[in-house]
Amino acid sequence: MMPDSPDAASFRDPCPHALTTAKSTVKPGEVVGGALPKLASGRGSRVVDVSGKEYLDGSGGPAVFCLGHSHPEVNEAIRSQLDLVAHAYRYNFSSDPLEELTELVGRCAGSDLQQMVFTCGGSEAVESALKIALHFHWANGEPTRSRFIARRRSWHGNTLGALSVSDLSDRQAPYRGSMLPVSHISPANAFRPPDGVDTADVATWCAEELETEIVRLGPTNVAAFIFEPVVGAAGETHWVPSMPSHTRWAIFVAAASSSASSSSPTGQRTNPSIRRSRCTCASAGYHSTTD
Repeated sequence: MMPDSPDAASFRDPCPHALTTAKSTVKPGEVVGGALPKLASGRGSRVVDVSGKEYLDGSGGPAVFCLGHSHPEVNEAIRSQLDLVAHAYRYNFSSDPLEELTELVGRCAGSDLQQMVFTCGGSEAVESALKIALHFHWANGEPTRSRFIARRRSWHGNTLGALSVSDLSDRQAPYRGSMLPVSHISPANAFRPPDGVDTADVATWCAEELETEIVRLGPTNVAAFIFEPVVGAAGETHWVPSMPSHTRWAIFVAAASSSASSSSPTGQRTNPSIRRSRCTCASAGYHSTTD
């Protein structure tokens, strides 16, 4: 339906009574409460509040605006797509953007990556990856595989599942009665290695600790190990776990924020292999060992 069609008015004012009775009393540019600066605009790595004060947004908000604010290419892509269709439900329709992004991610991440689920943010991506791990074991006739293992000091998101596999106690405290049971092992932090462990041996030590925890829980009870391949809060060493020998099937969930893993908040791309990634992503992959 075009904007100038006879029925266009119904799109402009679908709930006239609700709009007239619930109008905001806040004026544009007005600061309410005064607890936080009120932003008016942003461009690149800088934002400006309503008083004209400029701030350097060095981390891209919560490390999510990897290409900066008001990026002309991003803005134009959004405008162009809204002129076509705003949303295509993935269970009913495909679309050019969906198929193009699937091809792009597959080409950058590896030719064997063909099935993808796109979400609206990092927490939802992690939740989806955890559910894929659980669904895989359920479909494989192993519903007892429901326990997750994660790293201490990791952060995966605000939703309950993502919060459960994270390890920030202040954020978890109000929800502990409703979170998933999760084991947390040492962060792979070469700058602060475990007591008695040399920096060069951190990766091996962490891999052995993971296998020990799988054995403690029982290999047939473990659904997945979730880790951040590039880490902010938990430190980092170049360690992607090898397959533990005590389990035939294991799932590794890698959760990567693009602003941390592929791009800097000022827009300088730092990882050419995934240089056009603009969202938080999580992947769940399985591997079989030879028993």
